[in-house]
Formats: sequence, C-alpha cells, structure tokens
Amino acid sequence: MVVEYRMPRDAKPGTYTGTIIVDGGGSRESIPVSVLVLPVALPPVPIPMGLFLNALPFDKRYVDEATWWRLQESLLAEQGNAGLNAPTGGTGLELSFTDDGSAIVGDDALRYLELAKRYGMDRAVGAYGGFLSAPRGEVATRAAQTLQAFEAQHHLPPLYVNIYDEPNHHEERVAAIARLKPLTDAGLRTTGYTSAHWDDPEWVEVVANSYAPAFNVHDRGLFARVKAMGKHPWIYNNPRDRFGYSVDLWRQIRLGCEGRLDWIGNYVQGFAFSNLDGREPSTAFFAIHRDLGVLRTPRWLAAREGLLDLRLRLALESVAPAGDAALEHWTTDAYRTDTARWTPAELDRVRAVMLKRLQELRPR
Repeated sequence: MVVEYRMPRDAKPGTYTGTIIVDGGGSRESIPVSVLVLPVALPPVPIPMGLFLNALPFDKRYVDEATWWRLQESLLAEQGNAGLNAPTGGTGLELSFTDDGSAIVGDDALRYLELAKRYGMDRAVGAYGGFLSAPRGEVATRAAQTLQAFEAQHHLPPLYVNIYDEPNHHEERVAAIARLKPLTDAGLRTTGYTSAHWDDPEWVEVVANSYAPAFNVHDRGLFARVKAMGKHPWIYNNPRDRFGYSVDLWRQIRLGCEGRLDWIGNYVQGFAFSNLDGREPSTAFFAIHRDLGVLRTPRWLAAREGLLDLRLRLALESVAPAGDAALEHWTTDAYRTDTARWTPAELDRVRAVMLKRLQELRPR
C-alpha cells in the first residue's frame, strides 16, 4: 500500500507525527508515521526530460470534451510535479504545417501546451504521439521561418520534429538523410532515434544531418563526440527505475546529454498484450481511469523516486561548498559500470546523507 502526503508550501520545517489506521476485515491496525519537513526548493531538471506518448492515447470520441481535458490535465500534473518537463503528445494533439509551409494548424495542441505551462511541462516539445509533423523538404526554409514566428506568437518552448526511428538498413538511412538535410539546413530542430554505429559512414551522415539525434545504446564518450560535430545529443529508452532517473540521469547530464525521452507514458498498442502476439507486455507508466484520472504503475513510482533523488542532489549542489563530502557519493566515473551497486538500500542511504546535509546547510 502506498500512502502519499501533500505538504503545504508554507509548512513550517520540523518533524510531524501521526498514525495511519487500517480498518477492515475484522481487524484494525495502527501504523505510526513520522514526516520530516525541510525548507528546500527542488530545482527543475536542467534538460528536457519526458516520455513518449505522454498524453492521452485516445481522442474525444470516447469521452465528453470536458472529461478529455480533465484527464489530460491530470497527466500533466502527475508528470510535472514529479519533475518531467517535455511533452511529446498523444492522439488529437497534432500540429501540422500547411502544404506551402506558410502556417501551422492545431488548436487543441496549442490549448494543451498552454495548459502544460501550469505544471512546468514547457522546457521543450517533442513529437512522439502528437505535436509537430515534418514539412515537405521543398518548403523547408519557409517552414522554418513559420515555426520561429509561431513559437514567438504563442510563447512556446522549442518544438522538435521527429524524422527517423531506428534506421538500421541502407535504404532506411538513405531515406532519412534525404528527409533530414533540407529541414536541418533550413534551421528546423530535427531529431530521430538510433544507437551508436560509428563504423558506419551512412549512420554518421544521419547524425551529421540531425539537429538533435537521440541515442539508445551509447557510451560515455558519445556526448562529447556528437557535440564536436556541432549537434545536440539526446538519449532515449534508457533505464527507467529509481537508479535510471537519479544517478544515471545525473551522470548523463554532467557528461553532456541535452535531452532525454523514454518509453512510454501511455500505451494501448497491440504488443501491450504478450498473450496475444507473443512479443512483450506493456511497460507503460500510466493507465487512465475516466473518473479517477491517472493510475500510477509501480514502475512510475520508482522513476518518480529517482527524480526526487536527482532534484535533491541538484538542491545540495546549489548550497554545498566545492569538495563537500556529501557530493562525493555521486560521480560520473563509473557510468554504466556500477549499476549493481545502486540497490534500493544504497539509494536510500545516499538520500539520507543528502537530506541531512541539506538540513545542516539550510539558512538559519
């Protein structure tokens, strides 16, 4: 059983005690609770961070409009309050260039992005399930100008255009390059999803023609190597447990990662059901209930714990002096080689160290 408390922003620092009463089935249990409140503002995650298909996976045919928007907001609140900041979309949230590239249409998407600002989901806008589709290459220059004006007019964060998804064969890479080049050259923020294959010249050309290529399989040196090409390295579909969203994500940021998107917010595609087609079960973070809103999975609760660890670390960095012993528990030295060390007990231990040090360093 997971029990959550919402602490008022003006709660006085200190220790609060109480009791949880579980009463039913002919028995009654009392569980003592102690909550420590610290006056610490959690910093935002400093790079775009989000989930593929973060919004509802169904359109307005299945619920009334008011319910559809209420459920959208419940998802935004859950993600934004945890620390995510980059929506990628869902059904009914498309933004499309007109054929000549002179305009962008999509009223519901604009309404959604305005709503997202309330919850800090406005550092960047990806495109996986919704939002910006690619214009035709022949109108790339006009489309880039249109997008720049569109973002300024509606006070939007940077919008990215997804061009390719794991092109693993010659034909796929040639097609990706042909689509990428005019759009990237025109100034659009093109992106796509791949893994490192530095020994393949065609793959290198895909990366060289992308504004912000995103990588699944990679090593610690990739970020600097991609930056040296004048590109903005993102990653995707990396570990999504508490470790993946705390130590691992912090290391990625320090090594030069400029954005991260993960699989998957909401999920209704066919291979969510392994007993039907033998592929794999759903690994979504959320399910949606018409009346209750967001239903959180254990996987999401673990990821959310990781985001809390990360933000506590960022808060500690903002007040601790250089060389502070509490900062030495996380380093980039063992990127992707010490995962087994980071058990739940070890993550809890280091969180306790960070909280204690934050308490010691708080203004008196």
